Amino acid sequence: MVLDDCLPTWILLPNSNVEGSIVLLARWIEECELACFSNVNCTGFDWNRTAPGNRRCWLSGPWSGRLNEGTVMGVNHYNIVRPIGCDGKYTSKPNFAFSLLYDVEIEASACVLSSRYAKPCYAML
Repeated sequence: MVLDDCLPTWILLPNSNVEGSIVLLARWIEECELACFSNVNCTGFDWNRTAPGNRRCWLSGPWSGRLNEGTVMGVNHYNIVRPIGCDGKYTSKPNFAFSLLYDVEIEASACVLSSRYAKPCYAML
């Protein structure tokens, strides 16, 4: 398996969060994405770009509670989908240049974000 095949896919759930998540001080969404990616127990993260004091990133996993889907305005939840057969094969510093560099508003339904954009979500740069 090639390391590029071991990059995760992210599923965006707009206006959603997971109860009982753990806060990680982060200024940028890619910091949050990398923290989740690097923790094998992380199942996703919430991103609240307007939270004060860099309390924007909330990691979820087996310690978390229920998902509040579509009811938390301004907070987006990203579920991680890890490729099968990649345990221990992740790069230490994955290149997420084409992944979650920007927290974009998604109009209607969730879309899939990945380095290969299985179902494209485009950020307005």
